[in-house]
Amino acid sequence: TITVRYLRFPQVSFLDAIREEKAKRWFSIALVVVIVPSIWIFYRTVSNTLNETKVQEFITATVDYPGAEIVKEEIAYDGGVPSVSLVLFGEPVPENLIGKWANTFAEEFKGELIIVQGKEKGEQSLQEMSRLIQMYSEGRAEIQNYQSRISELESELGQLEAQLIPSQLSKEVQINYPEIIRMSLGTLQGGITEDSNGALIPVALVDWDPNLSGEALELKRAQLRQWLKIRLDKDTVFIR
Repeated sequence: TITVRYLRFPQVSFLDAIREEKAKRWFSIALVVVIVPSIWIFYRTVSNTLNETKVQEFITATVDYPGAEIVKEEIAYDGGVPSVSLVLFGEPVPENLIGKWANTFAEEFKGELIIVQGKEKGEQSLQEMSRLIQMYSEGRAEIQNYQSRISELESELGQLEAQLIPSQLSKEVQINYPEIIRMSLGTLQGGITEDSNGALIPVALVDWDPNLSGEALELKRAQLRQWLKIRLDKDTVFIR
């Protein structure tokens, strides 16, 4: 409304004075309905923020004991009254000191301060933490071993797949070499010597057309051997 007035927008003029008065009345009512809850919400928000800041400052300044740490903190408000729950880990805090903190909090904020701590001694708590850390480290090491083993198996699988003969190879041979009547393809592991690591060698058992002469048969066999070397990316291919 202030912005519209400041920018001097043209105002609507009513010819009927009664209608103009009624419109102004409804506008004022709508303005109050919007502004009053907004002011209340703004007030509550600012108040809660300031109270929460004061409560946080109280916890930081008051709840302090050598060897004890706050591991969980919850702050709730009921009708503007704070209720704080703290979980402490480490050296147990004496009950009389906890009672003193709770009384001081109640006097200052009219609220409740609840402190929960373990029954173990500080050394036992540290030992428990060390045990959990060790379990976590062992779990990570075991996962790394599994991942390493999986990588090795994937590598071995890739090598085996590279040594396999493609299933469609026989059809390609029939198209390129119609002189072949029958052919069987397989692999044979070579000997393990200083020059050989026992890799699988492709083997082709071929039945040629009996009408091929000796020279033509040797030429076709050489061509097939060379084609299989290129097709299978192998240095050695046996043809029988």
